[in-house]
Amino acid sequence: MVDDPSGLGVPLVGSGNVINQPLTNTTGSQASLTYTITPTGPGSCPGDQKIMIVTVGPQINALFVNPSSSICKGSSRVSDYSIDGQAPFQLVYNDGTSNITVNNAGNFKVIQVTPTATTTYTLVSVKDAFNCPFTPVGQSVT
Repeated sequence: MVDDPSGLGVPLVGSGNVINQPLTNTTGSQASLTYTITPTGPGSCPGDQKIMIVTVGPQINALFVNPSSSICKGSSRVSDYSIDGQAPFQLVYNDGTSNITVNNAGNFKVIQVTPTATTTYTLVSVKDAFNCPFTPVGQSVT
């Protein structure tokens, strides 16, 4: 876990009545941000400090590991997908005919395919462990 907010897009210190900060985790792994909250009452009297820890999953990305590989019709080949973010994932890909959903996928997924004709496989969507959606762009292999 990371307690340094620099990889989450927030300043090191701050103050105000409301915590409203969009967090983007660019660290590549799960990170934590610790807020120390000091309430202030009438007459500027400070109350007891409270600690709030926010855990932020890494940004989601999905891509083919072997985009330029090819196989002959009727042969078997594995299609390798690499998924960045917080596992487990729900991965949806299209085999040229229909969408196929893979639940509980890890950060690296190997799927064996045996096409009977020229087929284009496309990554359609990914959801991470927090149910955050991601739509891969331009991730197809034929």
